[in-house]
This record gives sequence, C-alpha cells and structure tokens, in this order.
Amino acid sequence: MKKKTIERFKEVLTPTEAAEYLGVSRRTVDRAAEDGKLNKYRINGGQRVFYKKEELEKLFTIED
Repeated sequence: MKKKTIERFKEVLTPTEAAEYLGVSRRTVDRAAEDGKLNKYRINGGQRVFYKKEELEKLFTIED
C-alpha cells in the first residue's frame, strides 16, 4: 500500500520542483497557473500547492 502512495507523489511536483524539472523560473510556472494554462492542486486548506507532472509536460511541449 505504501508503494502506491509513494508512486502517486512522483506524479506531482511543488512549484520549485516544477520549475527545476522544466528548466524555467518558478515565476514562469506561477504565471502559467495564473493565466489558466496550468492547474494548481492544493492540500492542507490551500497552503501547499502542487502541479501534475503530465500537465507540466503538455504545457511546455513543442509541437511541429
């Protein structure tokens, strides 16, 4: 059971982790969320913010 929980957390990133993952500034990630291009997921009454890895990849994918 714990393994599934751990695997789930690999699918989400904090704002700082998301910025590092994409090689952009944290402000760029925050701006994408503010502009409605990226969903913010909140826990603990909205105090903690996470982004889904798959959504980050879609947002910053170059299309031909």
